[in-house]
Amino acid sequence: MDLNAGLVFIPEEAKVDNKTGSRYKLDKDGNPIKNSEYQSVFRKVVDSPDFYNFANQVMEITGKLNQNWDSPNLLPKNRELLERLEPFRQRLEQEFGITDRRVQIAILNYHNLFSLDVQKRGEENGEEDPFHSVDSVIESSMKKEGVLYVEAENAINSKEFWEAHFAENPAKRPSKIIYYKGSSPTRALYEWRDKKGIHKKAKDKNIGFPERHVERNAPEATAGLDRFKDLAEKVIEDHFSERTPL
Repeated sequence: MDLNAGLVFIPEEAKVDNKTGSRYKLDKDGNPIKNSEYQSVFRKVVDSPDFYNFANQVMEITGKLNQNWDSPNLLPKNRELLERLEPFRQRLEQEFGITDRRVQIAILNYHNLFSLDVQKRGEENGEEDPFHSVDSVIESSMKKEGVLYVEAENAINSKEFWEAHFAENPAKRPSKIIYYKGSSPTRALYEWRDKKGIHKKAKDKNIGFPERHVERNAPEATAGLDRFKDLAEKVIEDHFSERTPL
């Protein structure tokens, strides 16, 4: 499919490297560099002597939250829960030096703490699994909050970078670019769709082309269906005929 057939959503205010356009610092092979400093301090929290008590107290609070931390219209109940959570957030700052709000959110997240609790107990019981370990949970939780990799230096706004790139390479410029604010492209799509009224059902189901309307069971719509069915049955038959009976 031609790129110009679709919509290209680009975060307008994301900070990216002024040379590579990446949000992250890259190694010589062009791969993002993991933030070992953040990983280390996250691990210190999990390894702290009273982690289980800390986790249980935080989960008792965050398990009742039903809105995101950064929701613009927090309900009174959730506002109260976040106030109760504030001493734990301050502890991360004062005891562990964790000042990045995103890392704090990753640590205080209910699901992350639950998984860390389970994996830590497993490690203590000698049940180590490299694919399901404390470190793997730390990585996945950091990745969700966008802090797993070291952020780019000499950063500029994403829109500034891409406009300069397309100015130098006009043939590569998509025909429909939408720069959006915030961090969620999905939310940006919904907002753009609502603004354009695309979510509404068309009054004319034929979209102005009644001569092209085809019923679901019409021969034109079912052409090739029987052949596909025969092929599918043959594939299934061949697959299971090769299996040894139990």
